[in-house]
Amino acid sequence: MALDLASKYESEITLGTVVISSFFESSFLQTSEVGRDVDRERLDTIEKTFEKVKKMVKPFGVQIRTEVFVSPSVIDALVSFSNSKNVDLIVMGTRGRGENRLFFDSVSIMLSQKAKPPILLVK
Repeated sequence: MALDLASKYESEITLGTVVISSFFESSFLQTSEVGRDVDRERLDTIEKTFEKVKKMVKPFGVQIRTEVFVSPSVIDALVSFSNSKNVDLIVMGTRGRGENRLFFDSVSIMLSQKAKPPILLVK
């Protein structure tokens, strides 16, 4: 969905993931700056996934940046980034947990309440 929109409106995409760590306050870090409290194996997996996505997106001509957010709070990291970087739109997937799939997960709900930009939730 994000790729389709970015292609249509000649925009770029920032693909981000949050690594939970109580060692850092909410920040946007290059993986080379991440300290000992963050699982290096997990970061390597994230970087490999980012590289696969970049290769997949290349034929579409859409610029893609990647960010690893290290924070004790997923919501605080995403809100801080989206608000400080003047993000136009947040596109995120939902992960229905539990038996009632009609409710969005708490990250989607909290992000929709705290972030300035509009949010498109993709099922």
